[in-house]
Order: sequence, then structure tokens, then C-alpha cells
Amino acid sequence: WDIREVKQSFVYWSHFRGGSSFKDFDVYVDSKIASGAPGETCSGFVFRTTSRDWDKGAYTFSVCNNSYFRVDYTQEEWEEISGWIYSSVIQDSDWNRLEISARGDHFNFIINNEVVFEMTDERLTKGGVALLVEVREEKPVTIWFDNFGLQPR
Repeated sequence: WDIREVKQSFVYWSHFRGGSSFKDFDVYVDSKIASGAPGETCSGFVFRTTSRDWDKGAYTFSVCNNSYFRVDYTQEEWEEISGWIYSSVIQDSDWNRLEISARGDHFNFIINNEVVFEMTDERLTKGGVALLVEVREEKPVTIWFDNFGLQPR
């Protein structure tokens, strides 16, 4: 994504597989925030959501260009699950491999081959997967994605 004009902060996502829904899955992508204010630009995933309706709920995994990440849940309002967590495995100005492994109500969050967070949450039992960008500063940003992989289990 090459975002040239930002009028206000936002979260945007792009779904895969035409609204497919998964219970258990592994997903990964390589992401690089090529430009953007430190800590104000994040990339990651939206998961276990329907492709057209966030009102039924969604989880997000956001990794930012200041070595912090977080996991959230949203259904009408945002709820922090992990809060902001610092991780030395995040490469702020280079490529990062972001992964999620979901089995039932248990999730592993992996950055650059290291499990950085685990959770158990049973609110959403299945849903789709989407790439996520989060921009919190009104300046242009460029976020690159490569090597996307999704394996329903």
C-alpha cells in the first residue's frame, strides 16, 4: 500500500478467498513499513471476521514500526487483549515475518519465527483472514507485503 494522503488516522484491511471462513488455520506474510512515522504505522492481520460485517466481531494483530505489537478484539467497541508489548525481534525498518496459528480457541502470534504472544479466547469460533494497515499520523506511508500464505487446518 502506498498511501499518499492521510486526512485522519485509520485502519484498513483487504480480505482473501472471497469471504471464506476458517476455524483452524495458519497464516503468514512478510511485511515492511518502507516509510511512515515511527510508532504511527502498523501492519498485520484481521482474523476470524466475516468479510463484510465487523459488527459480528473481529480480532486484530498489529505490528508497528517502533518494535511494539498488540492484539485486540472489536465488536462495536475496541477491547485491548494484550495491550502494547515491546519485542526486540521486530525489525523496525526491515522485513518482518508475521504469523498466526489458530487451533480452536487457542492462538499463537509469531514474529520472525518467535512466539511473542499466546491467548485463549472463545468469542469467535471461525471467520476470514485479511491483511491490515493502521495509520495514526496524517503523513504519507508505504507498507509492503510479500509471501502471503494461508493454510486452513
